[in-house]
Amino acid sequence: MSRNLCFLKRVRFGALLLTFLFVAPIHTFSSSWIKLTPTGGLPPARFGHTSVYDPASNRLILFGGCSNVPGTCNTFGRGVTLNDVWVLSNANGLGETPTWTQLTPTGGPPPARFLHVAVYDQVNNRMIIWGGDSTFGSLPDLTDVWVLTNANGLDRATGLPATPNWIQLFPTGGPPTSGVSFPGREGSTGVYDSTTNRMIVFGGDACDPCTVKNDVWVLTNVNGLGGAPQWMQLFPTGGPPAPRGGHSAVDDAAGNRMVIFGGSTSVYSSETWVLANATGLDRTGNPVTPVWTQLAPSGALPPGRSAHTAAYDAATNRMVIFAGTTATSFLNDVWLLDNANGTEPVCLHGVRFFRPERLQSHGTCSLAMICMMEHRTGCLSSEDWAVLRPPLPSMTLGC
Repeated sequence: MSRNLCFLKRVRFGALLLTFLFVAPIHTFSSSWIKLTPTGGLPPARFGHTSVYDPASNRLILFGGCSNVPGTCNTFGRGVTLNDVWVLSNANGLGETPTWTQLTPTGGPPPARFLHVAVYDQVNNRMIIWGGDSTFGSLPDLTDVWVLTNANGLDRATGLPATPNWIQLFPTGGPPTSGVSFPGREGSTGVYDSTTNRMIVFGGDACDPCTVKNDVWVLTNVNGLGGAPQWMQLFPTGGPPAPRGGHSAVDDAAGNRMVIFGGSTSVYSSETWVLANATGLDRTGNPVTPVWTQLAPSGALPPGRSAHTAAYDAATNRMVIFAGTTATSFLNDVWLLDNANGTEPVCLHGVRFFRPERLQSHGTCSLAMICMMEHRTGCLSSEDWAVLRPPLPSMTLGC
């Protein structure tokens, strides 16, 4: 299978400035699972945990969950809730052998939990956790927010080992309401926006007894830097998605969009929704109303599911989901959603690029510009696009 990549090249010949549109195929290849065999101590088996990935150090950071040793964090009366922190070095399986290391942070620690939310601030090497459940059938769910500094076990500036430290935040304005007698949330999702230092959370179960939610909240200054954190509820237009828990969410940081998939509503959902202006601010910092839009992907849909995981590749605008559960079975399938942020490309004779909804003029931009994704074309000037833009309706065949 192949896709086309288009880019512009501006070349000056004397007094003439010419703009060329080049097309090159991008080949895609079949995927395969590779089982890693890390060295070091192995974390106890668990579910309902969280993990975040630091690409700068190639480390996976694991926190919490419900284990398989005797305890009370699941329906079978077995399983102890955890609050341990582990890192997996060389996590992508490239280079040296992956190694598990348990970290021993100072401060705190947070109460043990599962089905919580975790997001990662890569620039400052901080992991933020919120909510979750401490014991199956507990009353109520947790509402606390914690920040782990030096989350990957390394100093960001020097790369040398550094002791992580737990810091509890005490936001104003919240926490998100539950609609029952107690606040708190489990099975919710959260994504982190580094531009605004905000965490956006959606939905989840407010327990116990449980009721599913479909509200949207942001937590400002969520990494503990830049000011006092504050919970604020957003009120998007469009939709909204039905209340749900156990769904997945990914963040398109460049487009300020959150994409959610699946979850448990009155049924196991296979819906995909996009929340535009997800932070409640536009990229100039002004307040803006978020908007829900349901996507209608072509092709076969994944079976509806809950308690799965998802990841987003910004370079290709693709979301990948894995596993989960249905009403009758556990899953181990992998699905990929193209054009995941909902900004459908225009196909001009096989050349894929996006309509210029936002054009900016930057005199220092590179002469060769990739135009596969919206908001990746910010370097295009109106002059550049005038050269590119033919009458669109007559040139969309072949998509």
